[in-house]
Amino acid sequence: MTTVSSSLEACEIPNTEAELRKSLRDLVDLIESSDGAESEARKARFGGLIDRIDELGSSLPAEAHELRHFIKRHSFAKALDHLEQRPPSADSGSE
Repeated sequence: MTTVSSSLEACEIPNTEAELRKSLRDLVDLIESSDGAESEARKARFGGLIDRIDELGSSLPAEAHELRHFIKRHSFAKALDHLEQRPPSADSGSE
C-alpha cells in the first residue's frame, strides 16, 4: 500500500523539476539579454535566481544524482539540457 507521504513526494518531484527548469530558463534568458549595463535590479534578479536554483537543486532526490551534480557545480546549461532531455551543448563545458 502506498503511503500518503510517498505519494506526495512523487508529486513534488515533477513540480520541483518544473520550477527548476523555469528558473534555469529565466537565468539563461537574463544572461542572453545582457546589454553590458548591470543595474542593481538585474544583479538582484540574477542573485535571486542563483539562490532559487541552488535551493531547488538541493531538494532533488538522491536518484537525480547527475542533475544534482550539475546544479552543485553551477553547470546550469548542462542542467537545463538534462531537464529538457537534450545532449549537452558544445559550449556547456566538460563537467
